[in-house]
Amino acid sequence: MATISSLSGAQTAPQSGLLQFKLQQATRDAAQAEQVARSLQGEVSAAQQAAARAEQNAEAIAAQARQAEVVAGQAQANLAAIRSQQSSPPTINTQGQVTGTVVNTTA
Repeated sequence: MATISSLSGAQTAPQSGLLQFKLQQATRDAAQAEQVARSLQGEVSAAQQAAARAEQNAEAIAAQARQAEVVAGQAQANLAAIRSQQSSPPTINTQGQVTGTVVNTTA
């Protein structure tokens, strides 16, 4: 029976070495995974900051667009007023003189 126990002891040493190797490999894998996770977290943070800046830029551009629409509306109103003045015939007074446009005098 002495052979069986020495055989078992012989098998335990390689198994222990294999377990030690697997433990070292698992430790390296865990460290590498943590490093990748930190790197990805940094990328996420950078992407979130870029997205926030892009949203601020979009809001600023939208405000500029709204202001441009207001200016365009005012310009169109001014253009319509100018065109209406050009299309109305001049006012002639009782002496036959051109006086300009008719003004509401009832106020």
